[in-house]
Amino acid sequence: MPKKEVILSLFIASPGDVHLERTAIVNAVSELNLTWSQAFGIRIDVLRWETHTHPDFDSDPQAVINRQIGDEYDIFMGILWTKFGSPTPRAESGTIEEFERVLKRWEKDPKSVSIKIYFKDEALSPSAIDGNQLIKINQFKERVSKIGGLYHKFTTTYEFEKMIRIHLGFQIQEWRKRLENSTSFRPAQGKKIEPKTKEFKGKKKEEFEDEGFLDLVEKGTEGFKDVADVSNRLTEASQIFTEDMEKTTEELKMMNKSSSELNLKQGKRIIKQAAKNMNEYAKKIELEIPNFRNAYSVALDSYGKATTILKDFGSVDMQSIKDSISTVKSIRESLIGSKRAVQSVQDAISSHPRISTEYNRAKRKVIEMLNNLVKEMSVGINLAGEVEGIMRNVLKEI
Repeated sequence: MPKKEVILSLFIASPGDVHLERTAIVNAVSELNLTWSQAFGIRIDVLRWETHTHPDFDSDPQAVINRQIGDEYDIFMGILWTKFGSPTPRAESGTIEEFERVLKRWEKDPKSVSIKIYFKDEALSPSAIDGNQLIKINQFKERVSKIGGLYHKFTTTYEFEKMIRIHLGFQIQEWRKRLENSTSFRPAQGKKIEPKTKEFKGKKKEEFEDEGFLDLVEKGTEGFKDVADVSNRLTEASQIFTEDMEKTTEELKMMNKSSSELNLKQGKRIIKQAAKNMNEYAKKIELEIPNFRNAYSVALDSYGKATTILKDFGSVDMQSIKDSISTVKSIRESLIGSKRAVQSVQDAISSHPRISTEYNRAKRKVIEMLNNLVKEMSVGINLAGEVEGIMRNVLKEI
């Protein structure tokens, strides 16, 4: 049976160096629409010049994009990394021109459009960076702050996708309020549009997972327990490794400083064992990183979805919501402590001298794995903070 739904439009503005993030938005929205359409009768359509423009002429290429895309969208999502973009006759770049256009709309009516700005903060080699472009990006970042904008930063495409899932979930909460407070929907500059009718095909309704708030909180809590389990295993492995390294240091100190053949053989044996311990430690970290990522991904996705339906619960479940916030806060603080401990091990290993080829290779491997683990922990800390903040904001409005 046909089902009515409200369709919101999301426009992506960015230079070409964040194509992975542009695709991530499309993928995230496509998946989220399955839940939103069924639960709330709301769906987001993503507008991109790649899919919503066609060859044509105007005063310049950006003018063609402006005319064909138009201003009739509800969410503006701008992303910048290392490229500022090419200048147009009207602005320093096409992305900036698109931002200026939406900013004028927002200044006339803040409720007409939501503006979300993101900056990618992933490190690049100096040879891959254009200094002039970077200066312009930093200047734009400063301008966003000065005119009252709050932007967010991310380091990986994975983190970005998780982040926008959380942010869009909160955005849906805001649109739901507007829908409930009006008889008709007024997106895009107040133009009156009755909800469009969409016939769902493909998956049947019963195939969609009908998870409620308590189900999502339980799932999120289990995910965080898994995060804690992984962290505990990594902590135990780090303690054992640290003890082994301390033992190795003591054995080397106790060796006679003479260059006798016996001492040389003994030294090689000790170093060989130290390299073996490093390789085993690196392997444990390598195996646990995917477990860590999957665990906090499940937890944060569940809590992120829960924020979308928080509004349905009112004062009866206020304590459950507060407990959920405490859980997220607790895991975030725990991750901060774990990250510091890992960085301490990392610093200790980095200070070790170059002893042998086998030892040096093992040392590089451990440092690489620890770097990867620190990155994953940083993403987890950042995303947990996002969820905690949004849940607090929603709680204030209930």
